[in-house]
Amino acid sequence: MRTEAGSAGLLVAAALVALAWANSPWSHSYLELWQTPVSFLVGDGGLSMDLHHWVNDGLMVVFFFVIGLEVRKEFAVGELTDRSRVVVPVVAGVVGMVVPAAIYLALNSTGPAAAGWGAVIGTDTAFLLGVMALVGPAASSQLRIFLLTLTVIDDIVAVSVIGVVYSDSIDVEALVLALACLVALAALDRTRVWQATPYVFIVVVLWVATLQSGLHASIAGMVSGLLVPALDPRRVDVDAAARTFRAFRQSPMPDVQRRARRSRTRAL
Repeated sequence: MRTEAGSAGLLVAAALVALAWANSPWSHSYLELWQTPVSFLVGDGGLSMDLHHWVNDGLMVVFFFVIGLEVRKEFAVGELTDRSRVVVPVVAGVVGMVVPAAIYLALNSTGPAAAGWGAVIGTDTAFLLGVMALVGPAASSQLRIFLLTLTVIDDIVAVSVIGVVYSDSIDVEALVLALACLVALAALDRTRVWQATPYVFIVVVLWVATLQSGLHASIAGMVSGLLVPALDPRRVDVDAAARTFRAFRQSPMPDVQRRARRSRTRAL
């Protein structure tokens, strides 16, 4: 799990096991596994979903959050600071959704199946990145950034379409709370808050609000990742960290240690 190649291999192995299990005489146990309910309750409130939805609406949110963080880093201090480099992945992402939907509707222009066009516009980002990780050094960093940007555009639109077009109902109050969380994240960014705790708290509230609103929760992970700031280390912070660590070496007291750790964290 510590390397991309190792986790990609695990992803492929899990997919092969799932395919074999789901198409075996024991396929009923495969379905029963994903229908197992898991609940986190405090008093009368909490979350209760089956394993299938905990993956789709929980773990995938974390996955898309990490993708959003990586793309935000490239926008802020990486390859995408040159905004002209964003044009091609944006166009590729849009075309990569329109063309599959057009092909689907050409083959299913009438009847109940015509409503399924939204299922074909999403890219399986996890497998895309997994294949790149298995290829290893042969895949350039520019290609990775291009594909990450493409999938961000693709997933934001695809998840929005799924949430808006295929949701049975929308909880307006929960949606307003989710929008307020996005505004709060943007405010933290503008005020250059660097501590992780406020961001974690707001993102968790955003996730629950999006889940309750009826939209697909993955969009909360993607958008919040894009709103968390990424900054180059500042020389003044690095120098401050060096000073506090020297003070800790001279006087290894708990309060000096806390200041040194806080200063180091801010510099990094």
